[in-house]
Amino acid sequence: MQTFRQTLSYLDTQEFIEYFSVFEGYDDLKSLTYHDSLLENILENVLKKYDDLKSLFIFSENNSLQKDTQKLLYRLAVGNRKSYSVYKNDISFYRGKTIYKLLFEKGFIQKEYSREEPTFIVSKRRKKEFRGYQIEDKIRFSKSFYRFWFMFIYPYKREIEEKNYTITLENIEKNLDYFISQNFEFLSNQLLGSKLDIVESGSYWDKYVEFDVYAKSSDGRVFVGECKWTNHKVNGNILNKLKKKCAKSGLDVDCYLLFSKSGFSNELLKQEGKELKLYDIKDFKGMFSAR
Repeated sequence: MQTFRQTLSYLDTQEFIEYFSVFEGYDDLKSLTYHDSLLENILENVLKKYDDLKSLFIFSENNSLQKDTQKLLYRLAVGNRKSYSVYKNDISFYRGKTIYKLLFEKGFIQKEYSREEPTFIVSKRRKKEFRGYQIEDKIRFSKSFYRFWFMFIYPYKREIEEKNYTITLENIEKNLDYFISQNFEFLSNQLLGSKLDIVESGSYWDKYVEFDVYAKSSDGRVFVGECKWTNHKVNGNILNKLKKKCAKSGLDVDCYLLFSKSGFSNELLKQEGKELKLYDIKDFKGMFSAR
């Protein structure tokens, strides 16, 4: 991250998060300094360099395995990242395990382990709603640029090969905030560790709910948070929804956390205290200081 920051030291904190979310893992960072905007950099350094970059995403000389691997990575990039959700009729469980092994060995993906506690031991005694349910880990791309490629470039490779960049750029511009939001969750968990005495932090998911941030402090306090990478301020509705999710999950929460790209409503700012902590862009500044 520091190399990234030193190369692009002119970016403000929000721009840094945006660039980092797209170009982490991109080799030629200096080339990003030649263009004025993120979209222009994507056009000049990704779309127009497609022929040079596509070799980075060749995983096997076996054509069938290569196609299935790219298909699986696309589904991970656009889906919920759960290990088994990418298996369809065209990718069997066995085939999927083979692909995962290949990608783990190449350091292309990482496993994000589920923190859900097993509830049922004897399957025959499961309630009907739980039959067929199994706890799943999630898969994370080891570099942000890899996920960017499979979410935005891979689906439009034919158009890009024909030098028709319009539809790809329109799709990127429309969905870029959604794409960045996942990385914002990851950075928010890192930020939390620098702000509080946290011994365990990460996202949490089970059959019923998902939390962007679920953390515990050294004195046993539980923190649950929501991250919003949007162009409007976070308001009290987000906090209320978070509290309802916590009630549904049965979690005993000591403090709620909200992370926002665009700040918070006055209503929330007045509530900040022992049981609610708010973090916006300025709180991330120290994470990205060039050293």
